[in-house]
Amino acid sequence: MKIKKILSVLLIVAAIAGVCTVSFAANNKMGDVDFDSLVTAEDALLVLRYTAGTDELTAQQLKVADVTYDGKVNSVDALRILLYVSGSVPSLERIDSEEGDDIII
Repeated sequence: MKIKKILSVLLIVAAIAGVCTVSFAANNKMGDVDFDSLVTAEDALLVLRYTAGTDELTAQQLKVADVTYDGKVNSVDALRILLYVSGSVPSLERIDSEEGDDIII
């Protein structure tokens, strides 16, 4: 009986965590890699540290870090985040089906 109660509690906690994760993921905006509701140079730094192999990113962080929409997270994504922060790129959202090729150096 006690095991059933423990399993029930664990299942409820897992279900609640799943709902919170889905809700959390839906509120994240592209480029906000540290999930602080702002896109800043810190987000670009996280991408660069991931690219250099010094930090890991979660699956959700990788999703919002791919601001070039090419299925990879690399230094080009960090550059695009920095260009957005500086005002050189108006948005990090995907436009039509194009990759983020608005980077002009």
